[in-house]
Amino acid sequence: DLGALVTALGARQPPVTSVLCEGGAELATSLLEGGLVDELVMFVAPRAFGPDGVPAFSRALPLDGFSLAAVEPLDGDVALTYRQRSR
Repeated sequence: DLGALVTALGARQPPVTSVLCEGGAELATSLLEGGLVDELVMFVAPRAFGPDGVPAFSRALPLDGFSLAAVEPLDGDVALTYRQRSR
Protein backbone atom coordinates (compact mmCIF):
# COMPACT_ATOMS: atom_id res chain seq x y z
CA ASP A 1 0.00 0.00 0.00
CA LEU A 2 1.80 3.10 -1.27
CA GLY A 3 -0.37 5.48 0.77
CA ALA A 4 0.55 3.69 4.00
CA LEU A 5 4.22 3.78 3.02
CA VAL A 6 4.13 7.54 2.41
CA THR A 7 2.30 8.06 5.73
CA ALA A 8 4.91 5.98 7.57
CA LEU A 9 7.77 7.93 6.01
CA GLY A 10 6.16 11.20 7.08
CA ALA A 11 5.77 9.90 10.65
CA ARG A 12 9.48 9.12 11.05
CA GLN A 13 11.70 11.35 13.16
CA PRO A 14 13.01 13.28 11.43
CA PRO A 15 10.19 13.00 8.89
CA VAL A 16 10.93 12.11 5.30
CA THR A 17 9.60 15.05 3.27
CA SER A 18 10.83 14.17 -0.22
CA VAL A 19 10.98 10.88 -2.11
CA LEU A 20 12.36 10.32 -5.62
CA CYS A 21 10.58 7.43 -7.32
CA GLU A 22 12.03 5.85 -10.45
CA GLY A 23 10.22 2.64 -11.21
CA GLY A 24 8.52 2.76 -14.55
CA ALA A 25 5.01 3.19 -15.84
CA GLU A 26 3.18 1.07 -13.23
CA LEU A 27 4.74 2.87 -10.23
CA ALA A 28 4.19 6.31 -11.77
CA THR A 29 0.54 5.51 -12.51
CA SER A 30 -0.08 4.09 -9.03
CA LEU A 31 1.46 7.12 -7.32
CA LEU A 32 -0.54 9.57 -9.44
CA GLU A 33 -3.81 7.68 -9.01
CA GLY A 34 -3.19 7.52 -5.25
CA GLY A 35 -2.80 11.30 -5.03
CA LEU A 36 0.74 10.84 -3.73
CA VAL A 37 2.55 13.14 -6.19
CA ASP A 38 3.31 16.79 -5.46
CA GLU A 39 5.82 17.27 -8.25
CA LEU A 40 6.36 15.39 -11.49
CA VAL A 41 9.54 15.74 -13.55
CA MET A 42 9.41 14.29 -17.05
CA PHE A 43 12.44 14.08 -19.29
CA VAL A 44 12.07 14.45 -23.04
CA ALA A 45 14.94 13.08 -25.08
CA PRO A 46 15.43 12.88 -28.85
CA ARG A 47 15.71 9.10 -28.89
CA ALA A 48 13.93 6.48 -30.98
CA PHE A 49 12.58 3.47 -29.07
CA GLY A 50 10.87 1.66 -31.91
CA PRO A 51 7.34 1.89 -33.26
CA ASP A 52 5.64 1.35 -29.85
CA GLY A 53 7.83 3.69 -27.80
CA VAL A 54 8.25 3.45 -24.04
CA PRO A 55 5.19 4.49 -22.02
CA ALA A 56 5.64 6.85 -19.07
CA PHE A 57 2.38 5.62 -17.51
CA SER A 58 0.54 2.32 -17.73
CA ARG A 59 -2.61 4.06 -19.01
CA ALA A 60 -3.70 7.56 -19.99
CA LEU A 61 -4.02 9.85 -16.97
CA PRO A 62 -5.29 13.39 -16.81
CA LEU A 63 -2.79 15.81 -15.29
CA ASP A 64 -5.44 18.50 -14.81
CA GLY A 65 -4.34 19.17 -11.21
CA PHE A 66 -0.78 19.96 -12.30
CA SER A 67 0.71 23.01 -13.93
CA LEU A 68 4.00 23.38 -15.77
CA ALA A 69 6.44 25.03 -13.35
CA ALA A 70 9.79 24.77 -15.15
CA VAL A 71 11.42 23.80 -18.43
CA GLU A 72 15.13 23.04 -18.21
CA PRO A 73 17.39 22.09 -21.14
CA LEU A 74 19.90 19.37 -20.19
CA ASP A 75 22.56 18.47 -22.78
CA GLY A 76 20.10 17.97 -25.65
CA ASP A 77 17.29 16.67 -23.43
CA VAL A 78 14.61 18.71 -21.68
CA ALA A 79 13.29 18.34 -18.12
CA LEU A 80 9.64 19.39 -17.69
CA THR A 81 8.64 19.99 -14.06
CA TYR A 82 4.96 19.95 -13.18
CA ARG A 83 3.65 20.87 -9.71
CA GLN A 84 0.30 20.10 -8.23
CA ARG A 85 -1.82 23.25 -8.07
CA SER A 86 -3.72 22.43 -4.87
CA ARG A 87 -0.66 21.88 -2.63
